[in-house]
Amino acid sequence: LEWVRREKAAAVERICGVHHASFTRAMRELDGVRDGMRRLGGAARAQDDAVARAGGALLRSMDEFERAAAEERSTDEAVDAVRACADAVRCAASCDEAMARGDLLRAVRRCDEIETTHVPKISKYRGASSLADFLRTGSRRSRLKAERLAQRAARDWLVAARDVAAAFGAAAIAREAGGGG
Repeated sequence: LEWVRREKAAAVERICGVHHASFTRAMRELDGVRDGMRRLGGAARAQDDAVARAGGALLRSMDEFERAAAEERSTDEAVDAVRACADAVRCAASCDEAMARGDLLRAVRRCDEIETTHVPKISKYRGASSLADFLRTGSRRSRLKAERLAQRAARDWLVAARDVAAAFGAAAIAREAGGGG
């Protein structure tokens, strides 16, 4: 029995020696892989940090660019609004000048332009709605005033034409009654 035990112990020692050598070889390989992974992880972290630094600067630049673009759009819109308001005010001044000269047709045309072109255009801009309301109201008042003045002028003309027609009629009757000349 001692002999079987020694045989088995020797076999176990042989098997353990073979497996131990394989085990230590595998452990050395795993240590090498672990060291390689550490180096790779360190390199990956360094690259990640470099990309994050570069990406951070890029993201900040993109944010600054977007803010600048938004400011430019806002400025462009403000410039467009000011131009539209200036055009509308010039048209209103032209209407006032036409009214002052008694050019009622031109005044009514400027009122039409204000109501159909300028008021809708400036109404779309923030902050210009009060000017649009003012121009709309002023244009309606100017149109009514021009219509009243035109009616008064037409009525005065008709009265003058009637008076002249009566004088011409009387002269024509007298000429015919007097023998004709």
